[in-house]
Amino acid sequence: MNQIRELTLKKVFLSVLLISIPILLWKLDSIIMAIKA
Repeated sequence: MNQIRELTLKKVFLSVLLISIPILLWKLDSIIMAIKA
């Protein structure tokens, strides 16, 4: 039972990472563009 919960948490964590990484990269990119401009 505990192992299943850990696996679920890992899956949730991975999916959150996959969603947030592009958003973070996009924000970083826009910040860099703002600094360069």
